[in-house]
Amino acid sequence: MSDKTERTGVVIVGAGFTGLSAAIELKRAGVDFVLVEARDRVGGRVEAVRNGLGERIDSGGQFLCEDMPQLMELARVRAKTFVETYVEGDFITHPAMSAPRAERTYHASMAIRERMNRIEPNDPAIEGLTVADWLEGQNDTADAKAAFRSMIEGLWCLALEKVPLWYLIDNDRRITNEVPELQYSLRETMQSVADDLARDFGGRVRLGEPVTRIEYGPPGVRVVSSNGVIEARAVLVAVPPATAAKLDFTPVLPAALDRALGAWESGAVIKILVRYPRPFWRERDLSGMVMWRDLPGLFACDASKDP
Repeated sequence: MSDKTERTGVVIVGAGFTGLSAAIELKRAGVDFVLVEARDRVGGRVEAVRNGLGERIDSGGQFLCEDMPQLMELARVRAKTFVETYVEGDFITHPAMSAPRAERTYHASMAIRERMNRIEPNDPAIEGLTVADWLEGQNDTADAKAAFRSMIEGLWCLALEKVPLWYLIDNDRRITNEVPELQYSLRETMQSVADDLARDFGGRVRLGEPVTRIEYGPPGVRVVSSNGVIEARAVLVAVPPATAAKLDFTPVLPAALDRALGAWESGAVIKILVRYPRPFWRERDLSGMVMWRDLPGLFACDASKDP
């Protein structure tokens, strides 16, 4: 670690979309800031890579919808090209079931989701419950429960046994469900939005600079990174809870906050892009969407960028 010490108004830890959004607001307000990121890129869970054809494709989070107005606006301002996800036609399931049965099962799983969202996230009766605990006590069919599990695990990339019920409700209630969550992707990739924002901030963005310790004191805050110390009036920790929990805080965090950081962990997902000469499923009036029932969370969709 370097002995270098610098000063700024606010330190933002983490250059995912949360950190980048905070930087937008601070810049707009005329507040001096520094944004530090442990990785060698911005975007966090959003990432793009080159495939074997040299095309830049999303390897991380890529979908957005009208339920995300701030992100939609960012993409529009940056003149990104919206590609609407193809959803026309029936979806299929594995193991296979008839289209009418699959449709009934889907609506039954959505009914479970709506019933769950009617619970208050701060209801003492659900304290300590996981989504799996709650689901087990519901009087729904095995098909509906399996579809609900597959849907939620596909979205959150975590087993239901690891998702706190209150956390899912608190997040899910912000979604209207009036539009599909896979409504759009961006032809230029979602990562391109993050890259554009970072360029706007110039030298205020520091990559490859992991933060190890945050010290609070009467004058303000000291953020210790691999590149030295940054003294500031305030710090904004814009990393996932599981990552924030690994930081060394001085003084230690209040017990309730420390427990809260440990209540949620980030999920993991493997994405595979398969390209076919033609979308043959459309010729059969299929949407290209597949949901696996025996491997919850496994999901496929038509992410074509053709018109």
